[in-house]
Amino acid sequence: MMERWMAMFMETSLWEWIAVILAIIYVLLAAYRHIACWFFGILSSIIYVGLAFSNQIYMDAGLQFFYVLLGFYGWYTWRKTSALDISEWSLKKHAFAIVFTTIVGLIMAWVFTRYTDQENPILDGLITTFSLFATYLVSKKILSNWIYWIVIDAFAAQLFASRALHLTACLYLIYSVIAGYGFYQWYRIWKKH
Repeated sequence: MMERWMAMFMETSLWEWIAVILAIIYVLLAAYRHIACWFFGILSSIIYVGLAFSNQIYMDAGLQFFYVLLGFYGWYTWRKTSALDISEWSLKKHAFAIVFTTIVGLIMAWVFTRYTDQENPILDGLITTFSLFATYLVSKKILSNWIYWIVIDAFAAQLFASRALHLTACLYLIYSVIAGYGFYQWYRIWKKH
């Protein structure tokens, strides 16, 4: 079993290694509310646009492109706010966002099923729309972004493993753990203020 994992990691491209390292730095810095997180997230996402497209995960390629744009938006927003400006949404607002995001994800899945050779369109569609939503929540410093990320990252790990991007699948499992830590860090600050 260990030999199989080692072989998979040895087959991993240099670009995937670089993207994974940059992505881990991004999430760790975000957990500590450090504005530099956006720089590393943007670089990682640029690399992942190419990786996702070349592996026929088209919605993820689009998602990574939007991550680049949201990275600039997050950097701009965080420059204007204090590190302590963490807030939370009401349950009603979350419920509406979940229903809306699910509908958009399923519509995207239908379009990509019908018009492309997309792999795992439903899973990728939902991961894409919820990831955009959760990234928006990060940019606005909404506490529950981390809860969304725990779930999204677990499903994303499954998607990337199904496309033999094993290092990236491991990255998303690590993301889930870091998201738990990020929630803990942000919750402590939110509770105090």
